[in-house]
Amino acid sequence: AGDPNALAGADAADAAGLTQILAQTGTGLLGMHVDLARSRQLTRKIDAAFAAGNPALVASLQRRRAKIDDRFDPRKALAATIRYLKIAEQHFSGRSDLAVVSYHMGIGNLLHVLSDYNGGSAVPYVQLFFDTAPDNHEAAYNLLSSLGDDSDLYWWRVLGSLAIMRMYRSNRGALQS
Repeated sequence: AGDPNALAGADAADAAGLTQILAQTGTGLLGMHVDLARSRQLTRKIDAAFAAGNPALVASLQRRRAKIDDRFDPRKALAATIRYLKIAEQHFSGRSDLAVVSYHMGIGNLLHVLSDYNGGSAVPYVQLFFDTAPDNHEAAYNLLSSLGDDSDLYWWRVLGSLAIMRMYRSNRGALQS
């Protein structure tokens, strides 16, 4: 929802910041600076300041955290997201749909699904999604279903968001009905 301080879980290692990057992905793949120990400390202090009703201290601590954890710096997070999508697109033979899907499910998970589906060839995500079922490409279906976080639905949510943004720009009234 545009919150540069968003945290998906209780731990700063979880998906964090404007673009919800895992600490491990940020440091291991994207070259981000993430001092996880310090980020965890500051996150606990932010939570305590919030609980105490001290918004000025919360804001100050959030600024400090953004300096030691790039995921909480919107410019750095957006730049890292672009790096990720470029890396993923290379893994998936230039398929931007698969790169976007992998943003949520992970490159490794999607590579594994494709391997189970057809030996690893990149195919349109629409094909992969609708062609996997318990009686057709069972291993790929089982892996997609086992992720437990609706990763298999991410592509459809992105497309829905694009449609809503397009409608917001061109016909806001239609969104109210």
